[in-house]
Amino acid sequence: MSSKAVLRTILRLLWPYKLATAGVLALALLAAALEALEPLLLMVIIDQLGLPDAIRPLVVAVGALVILELTYAGVWGWLGVASQDLTLRLDGSIRERLYTQLYEQSLGYYRQHKVGDVIARTSQSLENFLEAFAEIVFEQLPTLLYFGVALVAMVKLDWRLAALVIAFTPLPPLIGAWAAREQTRRERRLLDEEASIAGRLYETLHGLLTVKAFARESTERRTILKGVSIVHAIRRRGSRRDAVTEGLGDLPYTFARLATIGVGAYLVIRGEITIGVIVGFLAYIEGLFGPVQGLAEVYQTLRRASVSLEALSEVIDAEDPVADYPSAVPLDGGPGLVSFEQVSFGYAPDRLAVDGISFTIQPGETFAMVGPNGSGKTTLGLLLLRLVAPDRGQISVDGIDIRTCTAASLRGKTGAVFQNVHLFDDTLAANIAFGRPSADHHEIEAAARAAGAHPFIERLPQGYETVVGEIGNRLSHGQRQRIAVARAILKGAPILFLDEPTSAMDVDGVNHVVRTFERLTGGRTTLLVTHRLSIARRADRIGFLERGRLIATGTHEELLNTCDRYVAFVEAEERLDGRRSARWHRAKRFRRQSSARATE
Repeated sequence: MSSKAVLRTILRLLWPYKLATAGVLALALLAAALEALEPLLLMVIIDQLGLPDAIRPLVVAVGALVILELTYAGVWGWLGVASQDLTLRLDGSIRERLYTQLYEQSLGYYRQHKVGDVIARTSQSLENFLEAFAEIVFEQLPTLLYFGVALVAMVKLDWRLAALVIAFTPLPPLIGAWAAREQTRRERRLLDEEASIAGRLYETLHGLLTVKAFARESTERRTILKGVSIVHAIRRRGSRRDAVTEGLGDLPYTFARLATIGVGAYLVIRGEITIGVIVGFLAYIEGLFGPVQGLAEVYQTLRRASVSLEALSEVIDAEDPVADYPSAVPLDGGPGLVSFEQVSFGYAPDRLAVDGISFTIQPGETFAMVGPNGSGKTTLGLLLLRLVAPDRGQISVDGIDIRTCTAASLRGKTGAVFQNVHLFDDTLAANIAFGRPSADHHEIEAAARAAGAHPFIERLPQGYETVVGEIGNRLSHGQRQRIAVARAILKGAPILFLDEPTSAMDVDGVNHVVRTFERLTGGRTTLLVTHRLSIARRADRIGFLERGRLIATGTHEELLNTCDRYVAFVEAEERLDGRRSARWHRAKRFRRQSSARATE
């Protein structure tokens, strides 16, 4: 991102706070003007020393200097408060846009980017950008204003000395520009390395069970520390280069002072200027080369800010394939008719997860989707919730294409239980009521009873007020799944997506959910993904999915009589469950067909 683009972005971000920004700049200008008056008063004081009858002018000049310093301190303090307030407003504005985008971003984005990496990169980039912004607006702009005032004052005092000093001023910006390119590359690499470390640390801590189970703690620690060493090496080399750059940048200031003292002394001896002029010039030089050095730092800071803005823009401006259309409208309260029409979708361009799927679920009907692992069953639910967008085809609810309605209204009409249950580090009651925060305790308990969660909750010391820990790690997988079922029951949405809602439950838990299955799905349009035939049989219809294609639909008995692949699937599942084989169904169908042929 170019420096011009960075400045345009800063101006665009500041536009909502233009009055506050104007106030800060006015205070900065006033502070610069007051600071520029100080050398003039010092010059007057020095020139009054030793003169007869100089007491009164000297007292006036010293008094003016005291008033000037007090006023300058007050203005500078006011500037600090105002600038901090403006920085906080800007921080809040950027964070609002950033967090909104992070929450609204599609699942596909997080399949391509590590969550820990995204969090670390955006946090560090925001911190770096605000630091650069504050440095430019509140430190370097006032010094640049001082530069203009000081330059005019120096020319007025003595144009020869002014020309001598000005001859040295281009050198610091040139040195800074020379160093800025390497600093930009360094900042970009540091951002990448630090984000990689944070992403890996987040990933390994999140999967600490696997790390410990395979005794990989020391290996992962070495990997993290190796990244830290790389960061330290980059910073170490950078600090050495910065020290050289800073030293070179200070040389013009030193030479300007020495030249001013030498030439000024010559002019004093000739009686062309006073000692006070030299003192004033030396004071201006000290203040002048700060802004001159600031010119170099502005360029360097803009380059650093460009790296941070690039990283922030990658998130804020990332294309969201499931974002609401500008014309999107809320989904009305229809009966809940769900229709898939030739829907295809792939997580990778060359591999379809579902291919040309078409089916309809009538209002209040339960449609169970079964099939081998990896056949695309869960993907259908993600498509229905518009968490991913189909590559081809259309999904509609009550005859309305879900791409034309708001995502919030669609998901508000849909309840979901996912196989990988996520609970928040909050109480059990809060987790059950997550989809309906206004629910009272009796409603929460009723939902927990329906899901078979109430007995184990009662045994906990704090009951429903028990805090479950991060992602619910204080509960077993089966307990978390029951809480998720209770959450879906309590939400009471007219459309349900259930993704293996009993996969982690024991036999008692499954039996309880089977007994309350009609209560869970009764009157609701339900898309059920399950490998448990005891639950699938209770559905109104079953769809058999294989390699992303819908092979057949019908009741359990109809599929046993018409679909050999379904029979083979049932046989495999029943062998795993230790139940009667579906070969009996195959033999029964064979006998029926043989009898029909004999009759003919």
